[in-house]
Amino acid sequence: QPVGRGGEGEMMLGGGFANGDFIEELGNADDAGWDGKTGRYLSGALEGYFGDGGRVRKLWSGVLGLSVDGQPWVGRIPEAVAGRAAPRRTETGGEKAGLVRGGLAEAGEWMACGYTGEGMVHAWLSGKAVAHMVLGLDRAGTEKVAPAEKEGPGDDVGRWLPEIYRVSEKRWRQARIEDLIAWFVAV
Repeated sequence: QPVGRGGEGEMMLGGGFANGDFIEELGNADDAGWDGKTGRYLSGALEGYFGDGGRVRKLWSGVLGLSVDGQPWVGRIPEAVAGRAAPRRTETGGEKAGLVRGGLAEAGEWMACGYTGEGMVHAWLSGKAVAHMVLGLDRAGTEKVAPAEKEGPGDDVGRWLPEIYRVSEKRWRQARIEDLIAWFVAV
């Protein structure tokens, strides 16, 4: 935030999860409180950076959606991963296979999650990416694409979404909980 009254500026500082009781916090879906050790770490970090002038005005927490590979998962969930078939539609006159009226992608389950503590960084564009995919504006991740006249500048998700974020059956098969555990042990 810009410099406020009295010459004070504000900033948002996050992190410290690994400095708290993170093992006890695993599986905790209650975000009503926050871990005291993490709060003390963040308070100390401000003092370390800014001396006596750094102080914490507010603390908040949220549920961390961790992914085993540390990257967000963005896109349509393959049926083999979901364990159920997506609803099917019958093709009607003039519509291209895989697209419904208006150029929307086929029905299915979609996700943008697993930000592993970096939701403030990844959530906005991940949500935009899923919206573009559902609208049929993604040319990289599906066999079915929207008609060319529907595409506008910057609409092709493949130009700006990192490929490693895409949900795929191959990525799902390679995801190993052991990798997440090794990351926690190394922290």
